[in-house]
Amino acid sequence: MHVSPPFNAIQDDPQARALLQGASARSYKLPRGFTGFTARVVAQLDDLQSQGDTTIYTPHHVQVRLLDSTAQLWAERELQSMIGHRWPTPFEERDGRYVLTMDPSPHPLGTRIDLHGDPLQSYYRVRDGHITQVYRVMGEQCFTIQIIATHSLPDERYVPTHFTVVFRDHTTQRIVSSSTYSDQYRNVGNCYLPRSRRVLSHDSDGTHAYELHLSDHRLLDASHETSTEGQV
Repeated sequence: MHVSPPFNAIQDDPQARALLQGASARSYKLPRGFTGFTARVVAQLDDLQSQGDTTIYTPHHVQVRLLDSTAQLWAERELQSMIGHRWPTPFEERDGRYVLTMDPSPHPLGTRIDLHGDPLQSYYRVRDGHITQVYRVMGEQCFTIQIIATHSLPDERYVPTHFTVVFRDHTTQRIVSSSTYSDQYRNVGNCYLPRSRRVLSHDSDGTHAYELHLSDHRLLDASHETSTEGQV
């Protein structure tokens, strides 16, 4: 069992910092100055399908317009997450804000790196320069993200394409729900934008299948003019 020392006794480990910063740098982020994009959207929640469009400026400014309100809220939440994880916030303003230590014990998923002082009690595992696992605590629940597959880009960065998320009761560690994600991205003007997301979710209500498809991507410039480019 991993036991953390008292916070005031913890010192930042330069090796842990270099390992996590290097892995973070390899995970694709949108370019600095990115001003957003528009796209057509089709959302499928089990047997309910709704079509519309989206305009995305930042992770906190995502507009989705669908006829069905439930599908619209789900699509907004998923796009906020997809863009948020690709947003170009410097490492020093994200995980680098915290005191970092590492557990060098051998593990199939790689080296564990703890973020001390993080209110979400996060830790990561890193293997072969890739983040393989993320753990966080939110209220009475904790969740673990397990990255299963990635897509390598021409500049040797990568985007996660297949991962699982398991939510547990933080006290009992009982599994509350689990979801499997499959993502695809599209190269538009040398920006890798969300192209699709498929989610298979399992909870006390049963199994659910959700899909999100984006097409006709158009980048926004500072004047909200648009341009298009090919896909990968």
